[in-house]
Amino acid sequence: DEMERYGGLPALPSGSGKTVSPEEREAFEEKMASIWKQRQEEIQNVQEEFMADMPKMLLQRIRYVKGYLENPREHRETLLQDRLAAKQEESSDGADDEVEDNAHVVSDIVEVLKDVEYHVTDVDHARDFHTLGGWPVLVSLLTDALHYPSTGLDDDINSSAATALLTDEDRGIVDEIQSAAAWAVGSAVKNHEEFHSWALEDLSQAFDPPAPKPVTAVSLLLANIEAYNTDDASSSLSTAAQSKRQKCLYAIASLVRANPAAAQQFLELNGPAILGTSLDRIMSANGDISPADAKFASKVLGLGEDLLGDVLINDNSNGGANTAGNKQLIESLT
Repeated sequence: DEMERYGGLPALPSGSGKTVSPEEREAFEEKMASIWKQRQEEIQNVQEEFMADMPKMLLQRIRYVKGYLENPREHRETLLQDRLAAKQEESSDGADDEVEDNAHVVSDIVEVLKDVEYHVTDVDHARDFHTLGGWPVLVSLLTDALHYPSTGLDDDINSSAATALLTDEDRGIVDEIQSAAAWAVGSAVKNHEEFHSWALEDLSQAFDPPAPKPVTAVSLLLANIEAYNTDDASSSLSTAAQSKRQKCLYAIASLVRANPAAAQQFLELNGPAILGTSLDRIMSANGDISPADAKFASKVLGLGEDLLGDVLINDNSNGGANTAGNKQLIESLT
């Protein structure tokens, strides 16, 4: 069917022992060259159309997230109902085809964020996403209070008052959302020097009412990890919580690696101590360390090694201009 659009392939002479004349070969090659040229033009047109529509698509995703933040509880309830319905459909005859047909539809906040993450891995798309105002909206999802806006924002932007109102099932959905948001944050910056400043942008005005103190992507990500270090936190995290903790660490690493200013804020916010406490809790499991905990611990150690390497590179490149800060970072990581 595909070849019919190009007029089909030219037929070669058939039969044993029959050779192709120069004229027949030339005609065949010309036809194949024509098909190839037409195909390349079609591919280029599709790519150009896709690129032209990308800012519009990103803006739609940003508006969807804003819509979620206007009524997060209703969105989550709908998501839970849709998932329950999907499970029931999967158990009925003939439902598999329908589920497969609808698998590409971006229809809830988690899928929207995963779609954003996929697109912002491209540098140009990440830049467009930031220009369109998506960054503060995305990062704001990392606060528990915005998922229960009726509690408002106090001095602790991830307040226990908001968290206490979440059922276990609802808490799992919020963790999924925040995991996807952290993943998108990490993929957007991905150690790209042009985007280093995003790590320290003050996002306090992104909240309504505005947060009482400066808020950055680094501070929110660390707050999410620190929440698992408290005495009230369960020693056995849910699957969603494990994923969120891992994705928050991934985002922090993307923001602070090869980014001296962000690494300095990471230090000022007691980032090394927070991650160190996480490691202590994991190691206190008396040898019963889960695969998720082992993976998290290895990534923490890898980040520490990378930050120490950055210190050595910075010292050599700037003549030791920030010796005190580098020394403090080294001491906190060793």
